[in-house]
Amino acid sequence: MDGGGTLLDIEYLVDDAGRRVAAFGYWAGFAGCAVGLMTWVGQRLGNDPVVAPLVPYRDKSHLVAELSRDLAQAAAKAGYKPSVIIVGAKGRVGSGAGDLANALDLPITRWDLEETAPGGPFEEILAHDLFVNCVLVNGKIPPFIDMESLSRPGRTLSVVSDVSCDPGEFNPVPIYTAPTTFSSPVTRIMDSPAPLDLTAIDHLPSLLPVEASEDFSKQLSPYLMQLNDDLNGVWQRANTVFQNKTIELR
Repeated sequence: MDGGGTLLDIEYLVDDAGRRVAAFGYWAGFAGCAVGLMTWVGQRLGNDPVVAPLVPYRDKSHLVAELSRDLAQAAAKAGYKPSVIIVGAKGRVGSGAGDLANALDLPITRWDLEETAPGGPFEEILAHDLFVNCVLVNGKIPPFIDMESLSRPGRTLSVVSDVSCDPGEFNPVPIYTAPTTFSSPVTRIMDSPAPLDLTAIDHLPSLLPVEASEDFSKQLSPYLMQLNDDLNGVWQRANTVFQNKTIELR
């Protein structure tokens, strides 16, 4: 502001409908579902830590191959494959999570606005092994799960992957207060007799840097080419946000 410059925040590059034109969401969902399944595998195999520190993969094929091998071992020991429920399944993030689960031939339940409209907590989530939260929330809503619902007997759910990772006042998964990390991917929420682990990493696309970077570049490049000629499109809308915020600060 002091120098007279303009900040055009990429997160505020949106189309006429308010949808971001460039986002990492798909690969966040893909990686988030993967880390959730790694956690389920670690539980079944008795790993300590449940998930070792994460290191970025060369590409998604290496991630899927490694996870497929480990999942087969864990499923053989458990006697079944884990069931997955994805909330926010129709968005970018949910699509990525669903594609990862599909690649591993897992049973999937897909929820979106219609299913969550009645308001939680939802008993149906507790009947799955892995819950992947892919919902962007900008206001207070009833939680999808909470500590009270998780404490009820008969819970199947043993892993929560909160890809949205927003542990603030609007968090629809209010069972944690801080994100997990690549160096410590999992935190134990509840212990025996029915352990529950959570992973909530806020930079998941970094697990697949090649795909995430190439995809984001393809999304953003056409708009970069319009930067100098944009009079009322995505860059101008971002500029309006900046100008309005500077007025608030004065």
